[in-house]
Amino acid sequence: MASSSADKLATHLLPYQSNFINGQTAMQAFTDYQRDHQLIADESQLQIMQIFEEIYQQIKQQQTANRLTKLWRKNEANIQGLYLYGTPGSGKTMMMDIFFDCLPTDKKITLHFHEFMRQIHRCLHDLRAEQSDKKLEIIARQIAKIADIICFDEFHVTDITDAMLLKNLFQALFAKNIMLIATSNVMPDNLYLHGIQRDLFLPFIGLLKENCHILSIDAQQDYRGQNAEQPFWYLNNPIDRRNFDRIYQKTIADEASNSNEFILPDQRKITLLACHAKTLRASFAQLCDTALAANDYLVLAENFDCFFISDIPQMAQQDRNALKRFILLIDVLYNEKKQLYCLAQSDILQIYQGASHKDEFDRTISRLLEMESDTWQTIISTR
Repeated sequence: MASSSADKLATHLLPYQSNFINGQTAMQAFTDYQRDHQLIADESQLQIMQIFEEIYQQIKQQQTANRLTKLWRKNEANIQGLYLYGTPGSGKTMMMDIFFDCLPTDKKITLHFHEFMRQIHRCLHDLRAEQSDKKLEIIARQIAKIADIICFDEFHVTDITDAMLLKNLFQALFAKNIMLIATSNVMPDNLYLHGIQRDLFLPFIGLLKENCHILSIDAQQDYRGQNAEQPFWYLNNPIDRRNFDRIYQKTIADEASNSNEFILPDQRKITLLACHAKTLRASFAQLCDTALAANDYLVLAENFDCFFISDIPQMAQQDRNALKRFILLIDVLYNEKKQLYCLAQSDILQIYQGASHKDEFDRTISRLLEMESDTWQTIISTR
């Protein structure tokens, strides 16, 4: 039971594994990327890429030493990973992707943090007959068979279940000498801030600091927002509402209509305004005022390519739960490269009127701005 179930996790993660190696160092690849995409030199990015270059060189040196001794002593020098945090649109993901392609190994996986945790929970469910203190060790052992290095995009903890198991999970992964590279908009000390039973989560932060370089980046500009040219955000007035409905009718013209009820995992039902073959229409309340989590949004993204969300209100301090779900929803739709149309009470920049989650919501704003750009339309048309 344990072996086959944990092997299933490795199978789930295989699509995120890559055997591509571009043959360059991290800094060489970054320099070429800058030239090919005509990017403006950014001193903060150059400093971060220098750290990536140092990690790359350490890995190469270790591989050479292992070949000379004809022994495989994985990460015997305890090469530290990297936790990179900073403002939205600062190029964190771009730099991590460049580094990932340079890594001289096929035992590497890269994926969004929410997707990784989704697979972990699936495996924990499969291992439910095992002793509780053995499950994460079994999972770590199986992950080590396919990955020496894991790259996470958007490391962001909002779920209490995830928060409670992260320390033991990563303690098991680090014990297997699996290196972690992660991007985030949140500094480690602010992870799961204001979360329930956060004191039980705090040891994970210490573990993270022990095993990773912690670096921040403040880019000179938001590279994701600079090409916003294709509006998709409509205000809740008669003219915009008609345009919103017109685009919706055009989108579903050739799609079969299904029930407005959708079955979520564990046979839970969610009522939406309409479900079609590849298009979903729902109100903000249906998606964000009900008890949905990241996994639920991932399931919706697996089944639909285009999302029409109406009646998005302005949110204030007291709307914390709905705001958190909206942030998660946009995270998922962004990472799964989905088409999005919104009908809202106010402009994107004014949708959140509170203060405590402003930094967190800035990331959402940056993503929404990118999702209305011509570049984004090109990306989703070729997905």
